[in-house]
Amino acid sequence: MEIYQSPTQSQRNDRSLVSKANPVIEAAYRLTLSEQRILLACLSKLDPAAQMPRWIRLYAWEYAEIYGLSMDRAYHALRDGAAQ
Repeated sequence: MEIYQSPTQSQRNDRSLVSKANPVIEAAYRLTLSEQRILLACLSKLDPAAQMPRWIRLYAWEYAEIYGLSMDRAYHALRDGAAQ
């Protein structure tokens, strides 16, 4: 069974929509908000038709843009989420 989150208006206008299946949703209960956001931002960068890349690079400016944060808050969230 798959559960899809309803996209926000900004998500409808771009190609970064991520659908989460139940196992991902259940695993997310054990993650902090920053960890969840990092995971979803990285997943949104993947092309489902392409081969899985070895590395996914997420820049602070991308994180800030996706979640509507200042650069300072984005750096702190990335630092805190990556440290977990």
